[in-house]
Amino acid sequence: MALKQRGQDKDILLAAFETARAWSGLIVTLSTGAIVFTAVFRKDFAPKGQPLEIPGILLTAWILFGAAATIGVLLLGNLAALLNKGRVEDLDVYSGSTRLLAVSQWLSFIVGLVFLLVFFAKNLF
Repeated sequence: MALKQRGQDKDILLAAFETARAWSGLIVTLSTGAIVFTAVFRKDFAPKGQPLEIPGILLTAWILFGAAATIGVLLLGNLAALLNKGRVEDLDVYSGSTRLLAVSQWLSFIVGLVFLLVFFAKNLF
């Protein structure tokens, strides 16, 4: 019975790590996609013949999205390092470094998204 319980605990811990990895990868993908999309089509956001309004907001959004992508790569490396410890008892998806990186990535992405929405609202409407 104890071995079965330990196996279930290990499966739950590994599922938590997989969920964290998937979320981090998703935010990296969305962040880089937002940078590429807005960089390619930035001239189309302004009315014909007019300059973009508040381009600094767009630059700030790019910086925040870039930070979210970079922090996401660091988070993925952190998760891999934790998994390489080898002992199930040492696995903790909520460890200090993992939590700090995950919250930082999430905040960078959300704030970048807010800046991007402000840029769109100012230039498209």
